[in-house]
Amino acid sequence: MNPVKYIAPFLRHLWLVAVAMVVLAVGIALRAPLEAAFVYWWGRIGPVMLGLLPLSVLLCGIVVWLLIEPHARPPWIKKWLTVVALAAPSLGLLGTVLGTVEGLKDFSLANGAKELVENVARLMKGLSIALESTAWGALLSIPAEILLATLYHDEPAGKAKVIVLHSNPAMPPVKDSIDNEGGVR
Repeated sequence: MNPVKYIAPFLRHLWLVAVAMVVLAVGIALRAPLEAAFVYWWGRIGPVMLGLLPLSVLLCGIVVWLLIEPHARPPWIKKWLTVVALAAPSLGLLGTVLGTVEGLKDFSLANGAKELVENVARLMKGLSIALESTAWGALLSIPAEILLATLYHDEPAGKAKVIVLHSNPAMPPVKDSIDNEGGVR
């Protein structure tokens, strides 16, 4: 019985525990700046930050994992890259809508020049929220999509289901399966 055989996998991943402890220590040491960054981004893009910030941390974690383990392709990487690639643009779009609503909420041209200037300032703040959240969502999704395309380009796409509906009500709809090579069954 070789004890190294059983201890080696544990030791191989012990560095992850060490990295987590260092990150925790740095996080505790940098609590005030981290809180300031949180408040800053909350002021810049509002509640959408609650979704985009964790996706940013997730994407950074995946990139660090890939730098440390360049040949490892665990299934969770593909799953979480897909989550980032799909959720980030949606959250960016949500920020666009919320920022536009915020900017247009009290906008009026009817109450004089002084209020018009104040309304334009609120409109610009809302548009700033809209554009920054859209940019943040795009800046997350683009690298995630590039990583998905480069890391998993050689995997088969899987079976696609196609439903063909006919315009003639007398004909029943036809349902065919298309295999990976494009053939119809």
